[in-house]
Amino acid sequence: MAATATNVTLLTLGEAAERLTLSARTVRRKAATGEIRAVKLGNGPTCRVRIPEDAVTEYLDIHTIGRAGVDEKVVTSSADRQETKVNSCAGRRPNP
Repeated sequence: MAATATNVTLLTLGEAAERLTLSARTVRRKAATGEIRAVKLGNGPTCRVRIPEDAVTEYLDIHTIGRAGVDEKVVTSSADRQETKVNSCAGRRPNP
């Protein structure tokens, strides 16, 4: 279960992973690289890692496609994917 301290809900790696639809191992890697905020409980290699609930919300806000204010094209068909691939290669010089 989630633990609370000073009104901050801390999630286990498994709980955070479930909410993010990722594996616990991936959440651990993202926490280690700073991509998602985490709290270490204890010292040493066996310390426990917890993810603040609001860090999960922040991560989802940043990584959700189609949110307001984002002008990214979502590729939906194979024709769109091919067009995107061709356009991305337009500026390259051909190999000799």
